[in-house]
Amino acid sequence: MNSIAIILLTVISCILINIPVFGQSKVGTESSTFLRLNASPTGAGTGFCVVTNVDNYSPIYNPGAAGIFILDRNVYGNLPLKFGYFTDDVYLMPFSFGLGVTSDFLNLENSDRLKFGLGVSYSVFKLGADNIQVSNYYYYEDPNGYTVDLADHAYIYSVSAGFQYFVRIGAGFSLKHINEELTNSELNFNTYDYGIYAELPLSSFWQPESDRYSSGFGFDITPSIGYAEYNASGKKFQVESNSYDQPNFDNFGYAMYGALTHGGRAVVSARAMWEKEKSLINRADKNDKNGVEIGAMEILYVRFGKSENDYIPNKYNTFGIGLNLGAPLFDLLDSGPEFLLRTDIRFDYARASEKENNFLEDRDLYGVSFAYSLR
Repeated sequence: MNSIAIILLTVISCILINIPVFGQSKVGTESSTFLRLNASPTGAGTGFCVVTNVDNYSPIYNPGAAGIFILDRNVYGNLPLKFGYFTDDVYLMPFSFGLGVTSDFLNLENSDRLKFGLGVSYSVFKLGADNIQVSNYYYYEDPNGYTVDLADHAYIYSVSAGFQYFVRIGAGFSLKHINEELTNSELNFNTYDYGIYAELPLSSFWQPESDRYSSGFGFDITPSIGYAEYNASGKKFQVESNSYDQPNFDNFGYAMYGALTHGGRAVVSARAMWEKEKSLINRADKNDKNGVEIGAMEILYVRFGKSENDYIPNKYNTFGIGLNLGAPLFDLLDSGPEFLLRTDIRFDYARASEKENNFLEDRDLYGVSFAYSLR
């Protein structure tokens, strides 16, 4: 890798240094900063809270939460949509696909309370750019208007397990292969993530799952907690004579969910989330995130949140909306083929508005995802 590539590596770090999401460290001490970005529209809508989210993006942000997801869904994924990030020059594109099997097929005694599952998933997380004008982001003397093409990929292979007996616990491990391409230069290395997640559906103590689908009303109150460490291998890699740390950081969060239910569906629901992400290389670099999600009939969701980092500094206000046009809608209409009554089809949108750095534009994130239950 030549000296121009070193400059480009610094250029990209300068671009990324002002984004929140999973907090950044000082330029020159870390590379692969793109691994800290949030490409989940559900998480972005709630102030970039991701470690306590149980959804299609869990394999990327908390493989332990993916262990909970497969207790209820056997096949899931999201479309690889490309959307702009930071500026019109830079874009993100996430993709994941997962499969899981649960103990439902064993017809265990007391299976309405006892359940376990195992799942695998494959995810790709890409940051890309075409013809970035270097002088727009870095004080680099170049009368010819030098530009850079960028293609960073994280290929993520995850294994997750979930267990339910009153409490629901998930644990997961992800092996990641990182490939970075910077205008005629390329960098490859491997690392890993791990995560855990636990939730306590309090209604399970007085109401077996088989009773939840009765015609009456009920209440669901579920506190949860999640933790994940990212790029935990602790290895450095060399770029010419320069040594770079992998962006090692962790994320801890907790959430509280409450719902008024009828026939097993949440008529009205609310979920509040609080998370703290911190760099494990620079302890002063911390990101505080919180958000709220309000749902109606498990079909419509509205999200609000904020994210703040005093070290960088940056502050984001976020908003999001989601639609599930699958099983909850057809259940409400009391019609539709059987496979649609087992399928979630979600459309999610989020906007993040930065309040500290004027050169960063508002960011719009989009997502289309699906999940299917065999039983």
